[in-house]
Amino acid sequence: MLAKDFVDCSIDQDLMEHGEEVAAALRAGKDGGIPWFVFLNPSKPILAPDSKTGVHRRREAAILATADGPEGNVGCPVALEERTHFLACLSSARISLSDEELLRIAEQQRAFAEARDSKYGQAVEGIPASPTSFSKLDSDHKEAMAAYRKELKERRSKGEKTALPLQSGIQETYFPKFRALAKNYLASPDDRGQALFWCFSNFRKSGIDWKNPGAIQTGLAYTLIHEWSESEWASGLASAIARNQGTTGFNAEAALVELEGRATSPVLQANAAFSRASLFRRSDEDKFEKELTHFLQKFPDDKRTARAEGYLRNLRTLRIGKKAPDFTGADVDGNPIALSDYKGKVTYIVFWGFW
Repeated sequence: MLAKDFVDCSIDQDLMEHGEEVAAALRAGKDGGIPWFVFLNPSKPILAPDSKTGVHRRREAAILATADGPEGNVGCPVALEERTHFLACLSSARISLSDEELLRIAEQQRAFAEARDSKYGQAVEGIPASPTSFSKLDSDHKEAMAAYRKELKERRSKGEKTALPLQSGIQETYFPKFRALAKNYLASPDDRGQALFWCFSNFRKSGIDWKNPGAIQTGLAYTLIHEWSESEWASGLASAIARNQGTTGFNAEAALVELEGRATSPVLQANAAFSRASLFRRSDEDKFEKELTHFLQKFPDDKRTARAEGYLRNLRTLRIGKKAPDFTGADVDGNPIALSDYKGKVTYIVFWGFW
């Protein structure tokens, strides 16, 4: 048994928009036990737009009780998506709950839901089952992709022309599953973070007609940067941000600046700086040169310095109007040749290759 018990910390719904009132109500039960019931008008969202600016602000309210039965708002607690918001309110009141205490909240809610269902004949949402782990979901996705490639290879070997749906069809099937896991606060933080990273990396293959894809991608990127960038599985975050540069309204450069500034690991900082430089490789030579110079000055021992130096050398020498650097090679017969051998001569160069 726990040493503390749950106590009623309910407050009037009209006061719920005021964070100080919520914190005061929570503190009222701090010494006697764990805060349990807090009223909330369920018709209002947690994130509500400011009437003057339109900016969405988080309402300082703990969602522990949203059932609209005649006896008042009781019994729909923290174990759903509202968990992080509730914990934020507890934090503002300087109250912390252990995993065991949170589990007890969930158990009490389950008992309440079952009792209400029995008494009123109404179905009340209880605590959902533990979600599938990220590793299991990721394994299922990879198996589906492997099966797709196998079938595609077999069809090609038989000369069949009947097309298979693009592999993005599999992404469209799995995207909602990873998205649901990322939002499920019964999942572990790492599972939620990895699922969110998967959604960010596969955003363009979701098959969803997003109304504002840039804003959504920006939100995903900054959430990953602020909450999970130091996780081992997030080592490829900088590269993923750079790959999503083409999403309308998504500023990959700004996100990578944020990542480099917040990261504590020199490796993560270098990843962000190099990925930021790569954004301009084919679009802005001056910006590319500036970012490469920044990378080399700040991370001289990084394993990519040789590549960055090569890019810089080419930028500064291989430009129209510049003198071409001399180089040597071999002709089709294996004889050594140098560019300088052809100085002053009319030269016909043929490029060929297989793609």
